[in-house]
Amino acid sequence: MRWFLAATSLVLAAPAAGQTPGPSRSPTSCLRCRIVVARTVTLGAESGFNSLPTGVIAGVSDYLVVFGRARNQMPILVSKEGGRGREFGRAGRGPGEHAGLVGGAVGPGDSIMVFDPGNSRLSIYSPDFRYVRSFAMPRAYSGVWLAGGTIVLNATLDTPQRFGQPFHVISSQGEIIRSFGDDARDAIVRATAPIDRRLLAVSGPDEFWAADADRAYRVQRWSAAGKKLADFSRAPDWFPARDGPRAPLSPESPPDPVMVAISSAGDRMIWVATLVPGADWKKGLEPRRITSAEQKPGYVVRDPSAVYDTRIQLLDAETGAVIAETRVDDAIAFALGGGLFGAVRLNDDDTSVVDLMKVAFQR
Repeated sequence: MRWFLAATSLVLAAPAAGQTPGPSRSPTSCLRCRIVVARTVTLGAESGFNSLPTGVIAGVSDYLVVFGRARNQMPILVSKEGGRGREFGRAGRGPGEHAGLVGGAVGPGDSIMVFDPGNSRLSIYSPDFRYVRSFAMPRAYSGVWLAGGTIVLNATLDTPQRFGQPFHVISSQGEIIRSFGDDARDAIVRATAPIDRRLLAVSGPDEFWAADADRAYRVQRWSAAGKKLADFSRAPDWFPARDGPRAPLSPESPPDPVMVAISSAGDRMIWVATLVPGADWKKGLEPRRITSAEQKPGYVVRDPSAVYDTRIQLLDAETGAVIAETRVDDAIAFALGGGLFGAVRLNDDDTSVVDLMKVAFQR
């Protein structure tokens, strides 16, 4: 099984067994502060997904929406308390039908948008999960739906006017309003790695956070009008900047760090979660299955939790300073808002599991 990297109020408990909450802090951080991580609910096969999810979003009411990897896997509604889920939508090419979903976002009025690259479109559902409309969509890597009604996508467009711009603001009817976000460094990167993948998270009614996924430790805040409001870059020894493509996975070469989730933390702070190689990362790899003559031998991630740990950091949204940080031996993959995150792993029987985790800052 291959894993692809693709950001409610609960009572806090003691840190889950096997986790190490002891944070290391920068000189500018609060010496008495700490990050506390607690597992809350585990979602497994009984919830209806049969592969490691590509996306999880916090839907309306007490539901999560889980997007699976299988081509005909429809979005699954799962209670935040766990238990059996149910699908909505159908497989196909018509209205309300999908051909391979990768994720989505919740927007104004608790409407839900889902990314359907199999049909090259974005579909909108009402808060009661009824199909509303669809429109053509470029291949998007992530997106947010701002309170003002505009949608921001991180996508690669090959038109002369929009090539190289990582952010694209579209209306709720699918019209591209503006594209922006390019800089000199991005121009260099495009020569070696044309996919410019960013993580996006809502910052304000018409603002959003954006972070490099794996090229460097860099977090920005933008307005929907295309104005850069903040730009933080760090160079920790565990996240060296990279301008070229990733090194191939192998037992001789540990995986590169990957920023996987960002989320507003309130009170001018932001959560950042980054995957880093765990102590026994080799145990989570397996040889790639060769299914065609064009494929080359190599390795893939079989179990993310065996390969990766997660470094969780709380940043000052005004200065970018690290307020507090910790490291857990879970592979966080999704930020659900309100300090809730989702980590992915395989059970001993190879079934997929999502562990919901509450992350809190204590002064």
